[in-house]
Amino acid sequence: MFSIHSFVTNRACILILALIACLSGQVGLIAQDADLIAIGKEKFHSQDSASGAVLEDFEPYGAFAFIGESSPGSILANPVPFILEPDMTTTQLVFEEDGWNFEEDYDDMATLDSETPNGTYTINYTGTNDGAVSGSLTITGDAYPNAPSLTAASFNALQSGSLSTGVTIEWVPFQGGSATDDFILIEIETIGFGNSDIIFETEPFEINGTITSVAIPAGLLEDGGGYEVCIEFFKSVESKEIGGASAAAFYGSDNCVAFGDTSRKSLQLNFFHDSGSFNSPASNQITTSIFPLSNSQYSLSYGLEDDASNFPDESLVSFGAPAGSPFNGVTATSFFGPDQGVGFGNYQPNSTPVPMDASGLSGTYSVSVSGVEAVSKEVDFSSVVEQSLIVVPTINLNPDNTIQSVDFVLKDLQNQEVTSTNFIHNLSINIFGADFTPLFETFDLSIETASIVTSSLIAWDDVQGLNFFYTTQSGNSYSTGYDKDVNQSEPDVLGGTDIQGFQGWKGSPWYMNYNVEFWPWIFHDEHGWQFVATASTSDVIFAWDLGLGEWVFFNESSYRWIFIFGGDNAGWVFTFGDNTPDRRFFQRLDNGSLFSVPPDLPAN
Repeated sequence: MFSIHSFVTNRACILILALIACLSGQVGLIAQDADLIAIGKEKFHSQDSASGAVLEDFEPYGAFAFIGESSPGSILANPVPFILEPDMTTTQLVFEEDGWNFEEDYDDMATLDSETPNGTYTINYTGTNDGAVSGSLTITGDAYPNAPSLTAASFNALQSGSLSTGVTIEWVPFQGGSATDDFILIEIETIGFGNSDIIFETEPFEINGTITSVAIPAGLLEDGGGYEVCIEFFKSVESKEIGGASAAAFYGSDNCVAFGDTSRKSLQLNFFHDSGSFNSPASNQITTSIFPLSNSQYSLSYGLEDDASNFPDESLVSFGAPAGSPFNGVTATSFFGPDQGVGFGNYQPNSTPVPMDASGLSGTYSVSVSGVEAVSKEVDFSSVVEQSLIVVPTINLNPDNTIQSVDFVLKDLQNQEVTSTNFIHNLSINIFGADFTPLFETFDLSIETASIVTSSLIAWDDVQGLNFFYTTQSGNSYSTGYDKDVNQSEPDVLGGTDIQGFQGWKGSPWYMNYNVEFWPWIFHDEHGWQFVATASTSDVIFAWDLGLGEWVFFNESSYRWIFIFGGDNAGWVFTFGDNTPDRRFFQRLDNGSLFSVPPDLPAN
């Protein structure tokens, strides 16, 4: 669920998880509809030397509010739960995972105190059994705990000593920490891009506010492994009940320390199943269609960062793969860069169709920098394809045409429902509006519940589409997408009309003949496989050309001149009319030179 610290997840989440566990156990009476109410303010630290922890450089202050559900849907989405702040402004909560949340991080204390000042907060929600509930929590005194720095001896031991034989993690005392009201959480997780595994964690109140160390047993950590330990002090300033639910206000302070091999490396296969559509609403319910699959692709991506947070130039990165794989020997294409602080890249995003027959694709996949292997993984491609599941949702609407919930089932590539999903690491959903503006996001969904409840603020008319994502225990990622535009009957931007007697084939007065049975993939009788971008119009056509391995631009006015966006032959090129999918020649505009696909074909 939540972790103390993640490279991508708000660290305020751990406070919520901790209180769910600890307060539910401390108060005997649990409400029918809410099992936890909490507000909090906190500071985030990190430590990279024996001298102690310092505030994080980026958004080191946070605040949050949370109302946990005792059972799915026990707190109504209409009216939306909200918090009345000390200045009488209101903040509506958003449903995520198992409760209603507000989370925000800030650059400085002044902004934190301006946006979420100390004072009394009134929590308001409506339960299915309890009805309207309102109660207050007061957070005051700025009782932030001191930074939970590792002692110099403990920091140095983690950086230079053996890990496999066991270690003791020791921190400075929690100043003013008590043995009854305050507690300390410890969590150790692996360092890496994507999913991190929790190696060790303590329970709330297992370590009270007076303890200064914890022993990590032998065999839990590996020599040469990369890890991060996070320590958090919790100071309670008010504890009570609201509507029978456990409620608390507190200040928190955490510190995260990387140790061992702190470079980060990843290699991942990514599978994309897109172009699902929404059917017409019936009885406040919208079903979806995606089979037969018409737009499924996969790509290979990497993440590399050394222990000084440096990453390689993409021109130095190349992939290795089995001989039968299209990824063997190709160079990288960056999709994140220096401004994101990490080095990511991939080959041919959204280009290669997912193979139904995985023969010849299993084996060692690797990433090298300047010819030196940086990371590799063994891939059983048959298993990878078997784990490529399609998420098929059903959207349930309220009478006012807002989304009440989203139910879903999992199916394999042959449209058969799948119930055994123990290989799935997590499942997430993103509901987006125009220009992919996020309307709702949630992470680590339970596969067993197969349903999520959303905020009634999401009007179906504002929704453009849904994306589902999950990763597997083997570290590969999968996604399924649905878009309202897929339902729309758009004109053929290539100007084609049906060719009688040849099913799926169209003829265009300027783009010649092509097959559209797998639209937006087309098979052109000169160019072979091309993927026509959904944003294309008759005036501006973008297509991924599988043979060229690049995106191209053209329209009726420019053709037979096309513009190639990348690679050795980027720029305007002329395509000859006697080309065939397996023998294509082009002439560059800038220097008049010829090139072929495949390369080095004889010109005669």
